[in-house]
Amino acid sequence: MTKANWRITGYGWLADLLLIATILLPLMLPSGLHHRFGFGRELLFLSLTLIFTLAVVWSPAFSWSRIAPIWRNRLFWVTLGWLLWSFASAYFGVDFFRSFWGTTSRATGLLLFTSLWWWVWFLAAIWIPKSGWDRLLVWVANVGILTGLYGLGQALHLPGLIGLSSGRIHALTGNPIFMGGLLLLTIFITLYLGWKSKRLASRLWYGLGAILQVAAIVLSLSRGPLLGLVSGLIVWLILLWLVNRRQSGQTQRSHSKIVWLVLGILLVISFGLFWFKTPLGLERIFSYTLASNSIRSRLVTYSTLLDSWRTRPIFGFGNENVNVAWNQSYSAELGDLGYGETFTDRAHNLVIDQLTTNGLGGLLWLLAVLVAVGVYLRRLLTQNYIGPENTLWVSLIATMVAYLVYDMTAFETPLSLIYCGVLVALIASRVSSGLSTESVPLQRPVGRLSRWITGSLFAGVAGYTVIVVLIPTLANSRSTYRAEALAQREDYQTALTIQESLDQRWSPWNQFFHYSDLGWYRRGGVALYKQNKPQEALAAWEKGLARQAQLAAAEPNNVQLQVSRPLFHLLTALVMPEAKATAEVEFNALIADNSNREYFYLNWAKGLMLIEDFKAARAALDQANSLSRAPREINFWFGVLEYLEKHNDIAINYFDKASQIKINFVDVEPVLLSAITDLLFQSQKYNAALVYQQALLEMDPKKVEYHMNSALIYQALGRLDDAVNEAKMVAKLDPAKATAAQKFIDSLR
Repeated sequence: MTKANWRITGYGWLADLLLIATILLPLMLPSGLHHRFGFGRELLFLSLTLIFTLAVVWSPAFSWSRIAPIWRNRLFWVTLGWLLWSFASAYFGVDFFRSFWGTTSRATGLLLFTSLWWWVWFLAAIWIPKSGWDRLLVWVANVGILTGLYGLGQALHLPGLIGLSSGRIHALTGNPIFMGGLLLLTIFITLYLGWKSKRLASRLWYGLGAILQVAAIVLSLSRGPLLGLVSGLIVWLILLWLVNRRQSGQTQRSHSKIVWLVLGILLVISFGLFWFKTPLGLERIFSYTLASNSIRSRLVTYSTLLDSWRTRPIFGFGNENVNVAWNQSYSAELGDLGYGETFTDRAHNLVIDQLTTNGLGGLLWLLAVLVAVGVYLRRLLTQNYIGPENTLWVSLIATMVAYLVYDMTAFETPLSLIYCGVLVALIASRVSSGLSTESVPLQRPVGRLSRWITGSLFAGVAGYTVIVVLIPTLANSRSTYRAEALAQREDYQTALTIQESLDQRWSPWNQFFHYSDLGWYRRGGVALYKQNKPQEALAAWEKGLARQAQLAAAEPNNVQLQVSRPLFHLLTALVMPEAKATAEVEFNALIADNSNREYFYLNWAKGLMLIEDFKAARAALDQANSLSRAPREINFWFGVLEYLEKHNDIAINYFDKASQIKINFVDVEPVLLSAITDLLFQSQKYNAALVYQQALLEMDPKKVEYHMNSALIYQALGRLDDAVNEAKMVAKLDPAKATAAQKFIDSLR
């Protein structure tokens, strides 16, 4: 790459590298930090933003006279207004600490929004030339292409890829829906670059890249991204047709051919997907019925959160506090959809989410932001209606429409917010600076003393943030990651020893790192008790009670933390029988004070099964069953109860019924799930056994035993290709078993 092609900002190679690294975040998977929804990438973004600011301010090219007048931009003020209102909502909400720092699972606290706001307007203010923006968009498009390519590789089960999926692909984003949302922000940029390119090779690259991204969105089996894609493409084609009418004759004919070609390809793809939806496994995205699980859960979620919003209509509950609103007006209908749905921390709808977290004021500010972006896009398109850049603004309008449609069914992650920020910065830059030349004339640079003072100020802020906040958080996050790996191998003692060391390094996210501790204390204590070590088990459960008190003090409205306390006392009753009375009093108090009773009854039944009080466990399950019309997971837990009571024939029937619908196995012990799978396999219930075996693989995709058992189940089902793939995975994970795996493959042939 030549120097001319390399330059983006005009502020030196370090600033350019940091900006490119930020754009490449979807392709980075930080070791020990890749929490499902992007916490590791949030930390990287915060670090990159701080260092990027320093690199620009300390650059010899930096000049205060070169700063674009962003304060004259209405979008600047409406985005600032939304951010300040969000802080006010957090202040008047239920948990400012959680609102500001965010959680490790969702990773979208006000700290991230503040950093994003600074990054967007700093990019808009430093006057990046048009050629620099064009090169940045090339990076954006190529990240989308590579994400789509990686996702396609997952669908084909190519060896060597991280995060291989058994069904819905997600590339490196951790979730199929979020991959689809990210690609909606890149696909129209890809189409724009292919449209404007004059080289055949570039047109082919971007054309194939766009098709790859469409394929990845479809194979994600996510309805929201697919609806967004269809909406965006319709807008893109209509606007291109309108713009094309004003072009010269030759240009018009050339563009018309491309429009008709794209439209034809889309029609062929659409009919092909619908015709071959069954062999491709795409039935899910075509099943739009109000009776479906996802749609029913969305509708119940919306009505529940709207009921809570009416109690705090102006400011809402504060950012990241949807879970509190959810439990305040909990609806028992969610038990029909699975007990995994009985608590939630996102509305899965942009409007409902804003009303719940930031109230009516926050929603109005957000609408003002969207209107301002739309007005500026319309102005830029009108100004360039005949010019060479009209396709860029058409593509950004289509992107905005597509992402808004998607956001009506999902929610943001750090990756999608960063890419939205890039596009907003581009729009703001063009409006604020009014660039009309290839580069901006360099004004008188800042003097050494002035640059030293400014740079030192930013360096102090950056250094404090990195040393005091980010470095301890990185260390604790990696420690938690190691502890989780040990807990998967049921080494709870070592995992908890690691977790106890976290308190030696302060981090605002330690509260959320410790969430897993409660389950590990419970399971570790049970394991010790089964090893005839009652006092050690009691000590583990008492430590769990202490940790629960610490966590619940910070989040008194968290139902997962609330139910943990009576469960710990219930377990201690194995050693001290009098503790059972305490547990019952605490549990009855929870039932009296909360509407989310299915979740409490189910977990109470699990605890009663652990202490082998099967009669009381059955009564608790009956109570949970009575609160909903047809609870989805109840068959599984009745099956567990019958299995523990040695009624295997009855248990098999329950497990077989439960396997026919999608349920949540997050809180199920792997040992128990393995025993159930073995029972079903021995009873020749192979389809049911496969469901539970796949759940085990999701828990620990690197466990050789799980892949071996999967191969045997596939063999019994006659799915020999899948059996071969599982055997190859066994050989890959454990070379010592390569010979046995090859013999198994040969026997299939």
